[in-house]
Amino acid sequence: MKFQYLGTSASEGVPAVFCECEMCNEVRRRGGRDIRTRSCAVINDKVMLDFGPEAYVQSVRFGVHLSKIKHLLVTHPHGDHFQMNNFPLRGGFWGMDLCEEVMTIYGGKEVFEKVSEYLRTGREVTRPHFAAKKLSAFEPVEDEEYKFIPLRAQHDPSIECLFYLVEDKRENKRVLYIHDTENDIDDSLDFISGIRCDMVSFDCTMARDFVKKGERHMGIHNDILVRDRLIKNGVVDSQTRLVCSHICHHKGFYDDLARDFAKEGFEVAYDGMIIEL
Repeated sequence: MKFQYLGTSASEGVPAVFCECEMCNEVRRRGGRDIRTRSCAVINDKVMLDFGPEAYVQSVRFGVHLSKIKHLLVTHPHGDHFQMNNFPLRGGFWGMDLCEEVMTIYGGKEVFEKVSEYLRTGREVTRPHFAAKKLSAFEPVEDEEYKFIPLRAQHDPSIECLFYLVEDKRENKRVLYIHDTENDIDDSLDFISGIRCDMVSFDCTMARDFVKKGERHMGIHNDILVRDRLIKNGVVDSQTRLVCSHICHHKGFYDDLARDFAKEGFEVAYDGMIIEL
């Protein structure tokens, strides 16, 4: 299984869109792994996790062909994770010779409603190239290649928020993608007890800070709590790669975070990072 991070920032990007803080200006000067675009990832060039405002630029930068995406798993409909402005370009004059004729978009209630509205009212020639699948937490879906287990996130109580366990059935590899949630997710972590994962990607928005209940995200100390629960449940073992992503703009430079988090057994993601499992 090939897992690639296309974007690894929180909602504002790094450097943040309108920010002139010391950290953001230093990132502008340094470049490299300190520059982070909005959260997005792809598995085997076929399964995409979220489709944010930089998805097109990310795909060009890292050699990902968006017409090859067969499954798009959306965690929630916040603008940094789900944008539909490119959908009218998938088909017809604007998108020819598609590798996958249909891209199925999976998500909770609000995501499903947004996509369903496009299927009714969007550019007519492109509508046949999309499908919408409404997911509910704890109800897996699968095809001949992949199994997706949607799990309940604690992020925005006004909408349905999910995170995902993705299984590559042919290679017998699994990734758990825990983004945009607090650590109070024991019901979800218990649901996947005994399902060993080869990699876990953690929301680490607040980096070194501990995130209190109700603040919608996690930092490394919250990630450690989740990791320990996953070890107890048989999801994580000594061979599982633990990676922190979705990092806020004023929480540290890549090299410093990578050095500090390695002490706890975590890697730090960067845009374009490829993990072969």
